[in-house]
Amino acid sequence: MSKKPWYKRYPSDFIAGALRLTLEQKGAYHTLVDLIMDQDGLLPLDDRQWLARCCGCSVRKFNTVLKELLELDKFQINDGYLVNKRAEKELKTRRKHTENDGKTEDKPEINTSENEVEVNLFNDLDEKKGEENASHVPEAICQKLDNKKKITKKEIDQFFESFWTEYPRKIGKQGARKAYEKALKSADPPEILAGLRRSANRWNAEKTEEKFIPHCSTWLNQGRWADYPGDGGPGIPTPANFTDDEWRIRLKMRANGNWDERWGPQPGEPGCFVPPELIQTLQ
Repeated sequence: MSKKPWYKRYPSDFIAGALRLTLEQKGAYHTLVDLIMDQDGLLPLDDRQWLARCCGCSVRKFNTVLKELLELDKFQINDGYLVNKRAEKELKTRRKHTENDGKTEDKPEINTSENEVEVNLFNDLDEKKGEENASHVPEAICQKLDNKKKITKKEIDQFFESFWTEYPRKIGKQGARKAYEKALKSADPPEILAGLRRSANRWNAEKTEEKFIPHCSTWLNQGRWADYPGDGGPGIPTPANFTDDEWRIRLKMRANGNWDERWGPQPGEPGCFVPPELIQTLQ
């Protein structure tokens, strides 16, 4: 784990400030800001290949996206280093606290000190248009619903291993495991696995070279399991389209007390979508 201090982040403000960015631009922005913070404010641009790997794309794609972000004034170049205005403000605050306190903790505190200066690193809203843009972001987008039983760490490890086995580019497994657990806050294991299979089918159909397939952590962090390549369909498959393997995973989750109403009625209830032969295996 990195010894660099944590920094504050405000999801709703970032969403509002990044409405004009594409999915690729948002992903690159997140990654580059993290790298800048990890490098104490100055990120050298001499190794574009390494930066492209961190962003999960080719060097050509990285250069294209970086140019777009520079034109949007999300980043600036200073003597060969990539800098970010908001990141620099946060770093100045961090250094000031370090000088005053003598020593800072790497772990965030639950209660914010009254004297603590809060810097909204991810609020890229124009000062004149900030309130106007923020009003277009639904409040529900930042709410977290947690009405299900939590999946145990052992179960997460099992689901991830099944997912990792099918992911075609085996790079950065540890980072992918962390991204997978984070993704479970927004989707269940069968949804993520089904999304991976759709992506894999597309990569196979287009004969995509492995080096152009995103890193697993990037794919997860961008929520790519909700993509329906080519048909613009909904982000979540319907129970009528679940495969037997997807149902088996759901039935395993049900055995541990987890059942999502989006999967339809449970086994034994009228209108259940689970194939009868799979229900028989439960008996």
